[in-house]
Amino acid sequence: MNSSVFLNDGYGNFSIVQLPAEAQFFPVNGIQIADINNDKIPDLMLAGNNFSTEAETGRNDAGIGLALTGRGDGSFAAMPVSKSGFFVPGDVKCLEKIIIGGQTFFIAGKNMDKLQFISSEK
Repeated sequence: MNSSVFLNDGYGNFSIVQLPAEAQFFPVNGIQIADINNDKIPDLMLAGNNFSTEAETGRNDAGIGLALTGRGDGSFAAMPVSKSGFFVPGDVKCLEKIIIGGQTFFIAGKNMDKLQFISSEK
């Protein structure tokens, strides 16, 4: 069980790409595509966690949000939160992207918590 994406080659063929190790540390419940470093290559924004597990299992709470920069060849590299500014802790259940005035923002929906509004500009 790995967090992965399927890449479309434009001809209806898909290939699976396993995301970097940092994307495997927490359950990914929300993923959005954006170009956060303005290099014209799609990047991925991930958020998740699961606080509602059984008492024996414990919470899956290692996620604080993760920005993955696209390398242009279908692979991705993790960007530290200190550089991306994408900090989304908590029991995140969904992640949506909106554009306001040409700027990209993300809204994280969290279980039993407030919505979190994140700017892609650091």
